[in-house]
Amino acid sequence: MSSVLYDTADQVQKLIAAGQTAEAFTTDVTAVLAFEVALKLEEAGNLHCDVVPFSATLAMRRGDIGIWTVLVDVAIRYGYATDDIDATTGKVKAASVAAHLLLLEEVNQYLAKRTNRTLATVLAAWRSAEIILNWTAEHLRNYHQFTGIARITYEVEKSIA
Repeated sequence: MSSVLYDTADQVQKLIAAGQTAEAFTTDVTAVLAFEVALKLEEAGNLHCDVVPFSATLAMRRGDIGIWTVLVDVAIRYGYATDDIDATTGKVKAASVAAHLLLLEEVNQYLAKRTNRTLATVLAAWRSAEIILNWTAEHLRNYHQFTGIARITYEVEKSIA
């Protein structure tokens, strides 16, 4: 028997991979299931998409079936290279940040449209998505890095017998 939280996050990672194959995103995305995420990226020019199991709460019970509320975070991180940084101000160009904001929204929308019929190994239904971090000014200023996080909520049925 495995964790409802891990199984759901694993399926979200696979779903994002399927979206990449279907060219659902404007930017190439390789999603990785992660438990530890270093906030500061060491290299510029590489996009990171981390799927992080956040929490699972047994919300109710129907006989031998537990109805879980499962939260999974999807973090988009990108370290900007020199051509993304304004030479005069030293700030990341707005158009570069906008492209990664769009990607965060695209991943959210893709998951919302696909989850109810695609999370095959767990009986999961997408309930909501919230972009909990659009970007962080500190990361843009100090690291020249975009960091955005979407928190996806699922309702998952799992036997508790």
